[in-house]
Amino acid sequence: MGLFIVRHRHEPERCPATDPYMGAMLLNYLSRPNVRHHGVNIQGEAVVQGEHTLYMIIESSDEDRVRAFMRPFAEAGTVDVFPASTCVRVVASGGCAASMPVVDEPLPALDPEEACQHAIDAGLVVHRAHPLNCETSIPALIGGVVMPNAHFYVRNHFQIPMLDPSTWRLGVGGLVERPLSLSLRDLGNMRSEMRIVTLECAGNGRSLLHPQVAGEKWHLGAVSTAEWTGVPLVEDSIGRASSPRRARCCCGAPTPAWCTGGRRPSASSGASSSTTQGVPRRCWHTR
Repeated sequence: MGLFIVRHRHEPERCPATDPYMGAMLLNYLSRPNVRHHGVNIQGEAVVQGEHTLYMIIESSDEDRVRAFMRPFAEAGTVDVFPASTCVRVVASGGCAASMPVVDEPLPALDPEEACQHAIDAGLVVHRAHPLNCETSIPALIGGVVMPNAHFYVRNHFQIPMLDPSTWRLGVGGLVERPLSLSLRDLGNMRSEMRIVTLECAGNGRSLLHPQVAGEKWHLGAVSTAEWTGVPLVEDSIGRASSPRRARCCCGAPTPAWCTGGRRPSASSGASSSTTQGVPRRCWHTR
């Protein structure tokens, strides 16, 4: 849906509010049922005091629908339609004249504006709109040990993948005897464990360093503790593939193109986590 700023001006003698009947017609025309009938959504409207000028923020699929909706206003004065963006979208794009970055490569991803607005509404402290990086607020950190999902800090180097639970697969390949492709249902049928684990970005507190160093300017909120539930990697998922002992690293990523590596976990460590605080995970971290 596109966003538009609409300005309508009319001469004082043509002001509809001076006539009770015309004023009522105006209010009925701007009613939600009538607005929906025209295929637009009015996000906000205001009249400049004493200027006979009306501004509206309108959401619509295209400008033609907006102009069609504004036709009665054009007959009473002038109408100007300006394509617009939210502040969140402008910042995520990198400037007022910049285009929104392409996010559907190498797989479908969340809209950067939607992801950033979600973080703002949750009370996270945004450091970068795209790729999304934001920290947990200090009041939220001192409010308890286990952090609610909405307030868990977010660290990304890439866009946020938009995964379909019905088609998602956990692939186990590489130096294994039997490559695996496990569905979310398969993982749900396996033995699971719950652990309370704290994640902290290595750069937490970077803004307090002197002299300053390159990197995200975290304060003290790039850390959160969660109750993680999932399948032990080595014992159940990687273990079923019978990984040879010569394998030394384990790499996990939404796609091979985003692979990040680490040492192969021991038999008692590592889990393929499917829930956080008992709620199915939404993939926010793509580090």
